[in-house]
Amino acid sequence: MTKKLRSSPVDKAIERILELSADAQIRRREIAKDSLAHYTVTETIAAYGKALALLTALQRVVARLILWFAHGLLVLCFIRMLFTNRRFGRGSLAFQCQGKDISPGVRSFHFASTSLHQS
Repeated sequence: MTKKLRSSPVDKAIERILELSADAQIRRREIAKDSLAHYTVTETIAAYGKALALLTALQRVVARLILWFAHGLLVLCFIRMLFTNRRFGRGSLAFQCQGKDISPGVRSFHFASTSLHQS
């Protein structure tokens, strides 16, 4: 018996279906080919194959979802890193009001080392 690296419910189900399919294939070899029992066991083996296909497709979908989730977390961490040391002014998520008014009605806004003037 091999050592199991993963033990998720899907992996356990796949392992169990493989065991059942192997047992059914052994039984099918012992049954006469033209009998109803042979046909029934053959259909059972085909059903096991369909179940395995479904479970492996489910594994692929879950793996992709995990990959996209991890990618999203990385993007969020990167965005957070970009804005960690920024202070945001009132009513604005991206701009910071710094310094004193140079003249009435003009304020200096700084974002990513770019200066814009609001009149």
